[in-house]
Parts: sequence; C-alpha cells; structure tokens
Amino acid sequence: MNNKKTDFYGKFEFRGKMYPFYYEGSLVTVVQQPWEYNDDFEKVSYVEKIEGLTNSNKVIVFLKCEFQGGSFKEIYSNVIFSTKGFVLFGESDCSFNCIEFESDALNTFYPPIQLVDRKALLNEKVYKVKDYVDTTERFDTIVNEENIKMELSIPWKFSLRPEDKAIGEKYSVWRMEFETPKCSEDIAKYYLYLLDFLVFVNFRKNVAIEHFTLYKVEDTTYNKVGIGKFFSNQTGYDSKVENSIIFEDLTHDEISRLFSCISIQRKQDSYNDSYIPENAKKYRSFNWIDWLNTALSFEGEYCKRYKDLKSQSDSNFANAKEYLLTQIDNKIKESGVSIKNKRNSAWSKFKHLIEHTDTRLEEKFRFSLNQFSDEISVIKGQLLKKYKISEDVDLAIDYADYRNHLAHGDIVEMSDSNVVNFILMRVFIYCFILERADISKDVRKKAVEKLFCI
Repeated sequence: MNNKKTDFYGKFEFRGKMYPFYYEGSLVTVVQQPWEYNDDFEKVSYVEKIEGLTNSNKVIVFLKCEFQGGSFKEIYSNVIFSTKGFVLFGESDCSFNCIEFESDALNTFYPPIQLVDRKALLNEKVYKVKDYVDTTERFDTIVNEENIKMELSIPWKFSLRPEDKAIGEKYSVWRMEFETPKCSEDIAKYYLYLLDFLVFVNFRKNVAIEHFTLYKVEDTTYNKVGIGKFFSNQTGYDSKVENSIIFEDLTHDEISRLFSCISIQRKQDSYNDSYIPENAKKYRSFNWIDWLNTALSFEGEYCKRYKDLKSQSDSNFANAKEYLLTQIDNKIKESGVSIKNKRNSAWSKFKHLIEHTDTRLEEKFRFSLNQFSDEISVIKGQLLKKYKISEDVDLAIDYADYRNHLAHGDIVEMSDSNVVNFILMRVFIYCFILERADISKDVRKKAVEKLFCI
C-alpha cells in the first residue's frame, strides 16, 4: 500500500448501492452518464465516511465527505464530493489502537539530525546511525479524559541503488497509542490534536500533516493495518528549529501538559488561531485587521486565565458589583415576570453588562506587562530601541486607545508604540497559554524569545 498515491479508480457503497468513482487529489467524481445518479445524492450534503474498493482491490475509506453543488446541485450533470482525507486498508475497515503521523513541522519539533552520531562523524569521519532506543522519546498525556501514550522516533530508509546520490532518508514520526480500539471516524480527532499543537509550537498556520499509518499493537508487535493521507490547503512550510519551540526546550511533563492544554480547546469551543500568521512573510507584516484580531485573542486568553481578577483582588469593586446585581435581581422579581420577558429586557442587558465587567482594557494590558515582565524584558527592550521609544511610554494607555478606535470603526494610523504592542500581544498570548499549562517562567522566557526576538 502507498499513501503517497492520491488517485484511484473503484466503486464505493452508499445506502446499499454501488457507484463507480474516480478519486484525484481530494475530489471523488462519480463516474456516470449525465445526471444518471444525481437523484440518489439530491439531499446529501455531508457524510462522515464512505467506504469503497479500489481497482487494486484495496478497501478505501473517504473521510469527512462534503458534496458540492448546494441548492444548485440539480443543475450539475455530475456528482462530486470533496474529502478531508482517505484511509487504505488491506482487507476491511478495521479498528486500530495506534496511529503514526508524518509532517515537515514534526521534523522541526523533533529534528531527524539527532539520528546521526555527530561524534563519530567529526572524530572518525564515519557516518553512523544511532540505535532506535537512543533517538526515541516517550511520554503520556491526558486529552479530554483519555490517556494517550506518545512516542517520537526517527525511522531511517536506506537506499542501495548504485545510481542514487543519497544513501537514505531520515524523518521524524509521532505515534499515539490508545488503551481502547479506535475506528476510522476517530482519525480526524487525533489529527487535529497534533495539528493544533504543531501550529502552536511553530507559530505558523502553514503546517500540514499529510501521511499517517494505522497499527494494531499486540504485546510489543506493531501490525500495520492501514495507511492514509489528509489533504490541506497549507503549503510552503517555512519554520526553522531556531525560531520554534522544539522537543528539547521542554521536559516530558511539560510537553504532556502543553499538548493537553492545546488539544482540548476545540472540544471546549475555545480554539482560536487568528493571532497566528500564515507564514514567515505574514509574520513580518501586519495591518490594523491583524492588530484587532490579535487584540481580541489577547483579551480572550487573558479572560481564560484571569477572568475575575479585579473582583478577586479588589473587595470594594467586588462589593459594588454584587450590590448592583442584587438590586437588578430585586427589580426583576418585583416585575412578576421572568428575566427573559421583554418587560425586563433593559434589566437583563444591564445585568449581563455588570456580570462581565471586571478589568478595563488598559488594566488588562498593564497587568500583563507586570505579570510577564521577566519573559518580555529582552523582546520589549529590542522593540523600544528599534522604534526609538522612551522606557517611560505608557503602552497600556496606547493599547486601550487604539483598540477602542478600531472597535468603533475609526481606522486611525498605527503609532510606533502600537506596533510594539502588537508584538507584545502575541508574546502575552503565548505566556498565558504556557502559564495555563504550568510551564515554568524560565521555559516561557526561552520559548517566547525564540519565537519573537527581532
């Protein structure tokens, strides 16, 4: 089986009927006379998986199928659906308890170069490959109450063809081993766990995880049962080891906690990557839209970590807030109808406003400047020097002022201090997330300096 191949012929089964197909790239085209099978798919827009058989007699499972056409489907003479990926099985769509991923971004996080014995290369001028156990790392993590055993390793492919220039290829893989059997519908979930993590540690969206392999593990034997591929519109991966968070920057426990912290966000409906640039070019350039998106992300991460900070630290503020909420509740009771009744719409709006009132914009930013003063010291110093800004500048006030202008549609010119604030917001977001994962201050400082120092 070859998961590098992406074009297949065959037949798939849908609602008890077989249909011939041609699969190229991520698109499945039903082979038919014009409109021959259109009625069968008239009301179909999405199917979690569709199973078929290729012309080479391999079972193929199309993942997350979206049918094209929408309300205009009936005017098209063909039936086409896109897929997020596919799995090839040798015999049937069977369960697995281990999945292995490959990615260029993973090669950055866990560099394959460590497979080479540098001492032997430099001292003996001999090219030696280290033993598997010396280049394999393992740790456990818990994501959404599920324990997963993680393993990072570096396979090596040799070539003995006399005409080849290279003697082989080394690359990194990430394995997840599960306590219970999984099915093909589960693959996308674990794919997203790793994708979100690699996007975070690389501070780039142009991360793709294309190829994966499924295993059934029995004792210590890994039996391959399937291979597959995910399709992505992200291309041109351009991160480097020196500008990314990599495995050796963290302890096993820290990686475990950080992976869990990142991976649970989609289930909590709190995943947000709008502050992460697409690529290196976008990393270096930004506009007011990027600034506002990053500000909203900064405020969101602040609230995840310090939502009621002022109420907890200022008793007068907390008492005043409680008093106002009590008075509103009394007025609603006096009305004799529920808070959802339109007669209480004004009280309801004021209650919502007060419940969500805690820290002002400039207070959020000033708190972050103080909370992470050690982590940002080098970066902030570089930025102030580059833009010739005094150390006495009140960045918090500048942040709140510009943020309010943009939020009300007043697109004013971005000052140098708010260029600095844009970079610092990115740093703060990372500090909040790393702090939430209980990553030590020293490690946070090293991580953000690798990502954001100029």
